[in-house]
Amino acid sequence: MAVRKEGDRYIVEFMFRGVRVFKRLPAGRSRGDGKTLESRLRNQIFDSVDLGKLPDPPLERVVREWAKGKSKKQQSHVNAVLEQIDGETLSQVVVVRDRLAALPQSAGTKNRRISVLKAAAKWAFRKKWTARNLSADIELLQEPRYIRREVSTDTAQKLIGAATTRRAKALILGAIHTGMRLSELLKFDPDKDIQDGAIRVRETKNGEDRLIPLPDALKPYLGEFPMKSGWRNVYRSWERTRERAGVQIRFHDLRHYVGTSLAEAGEHPKIISELLGHKSGATTARYIHPSLQKKREVMGRFTAKLHQAKGKGRHK
Repeated sequence: MAVRKEGDRYIVEFMFRGVRVFKRLPAGRSRGDGKTLESRLRNQIFDSVDLGKLPDPPLERVVREWAKGKSKKQQSHVNAVLEQIDGETLSQVVVVRDRLAALPQSAGTKNRRISVLKAAAKWAFRKKWTARNLSADIELLQEPRYIRREVSTDTAQKLIGAATTRRAKALILGAIHTGMRLSELLKFDPDKDIQDGAIRVRETKNGEDRLIPLPDALKPYLGEFPMKSGWRNVYRSWERTRERAGVQIRFHDLRHYVGTSLAEAGEHPKIISELLGHKSGATTARYIHPSLQKKREVMGRFTAKLHQAKGKGRHK
């Protein structure tokens, strides 16, 4: 029912192509007044559609509606986007995009937030909140291509030695000895997640729990988990450790180090996939990069065989 009474006032409420129309009449007005208002509102909306002008909803409302049910990680980007909206409507979405692009953050971070605008604009078009898909107008920034750097055992030891706090040491030991993602290490709670000498990694990227043997090297630092100081503070401790160690790598490169080390030790690919939390062996393959030392060994054996074959050829 489009017209209803709540308390001593009548309310007009209905949906049109996914857009909620809501008006509250002043006290003392009748149901007939509500019917008249409903008719007028519907005529105004239909007229605007006939002219090719759908309502231009507030951008904040569009983003909030689109964001319902999204993950916590996405919500953090949504909140950052909402902070930059200053009364703009959906048709002004590019203004907010440019505002986000001007912030002093990395291109990757800004793109995650601009992508929120793109997705919300596309969603609004599908919901018929706008006559045109405005997501095509929202351009992402060009991101510098990251070149993965090799992490050797020597690099890993430098990082451990450069960690001057127990929290930093716990973070790096956890990554090097388990292959866990940064987000997984931050949520790790020894009181809840250690079972029969193994770490149960919960709320993983692929949605499935996995078990990792609890390494002895990490046991003295279990009291540092869970890390409650916040993602940014924890990551700063990693950056300071990396600078002291004199290495230029991403934290995620440590996962590649674990995958590569296990492969070079001859471990079965299925075991490596389960330890890293990959559903696909193809994904695990992208984490295995033969080290320069291993390449030298392989080429050394190859060269030796060539010399051996050449020597035999001389005696014929």
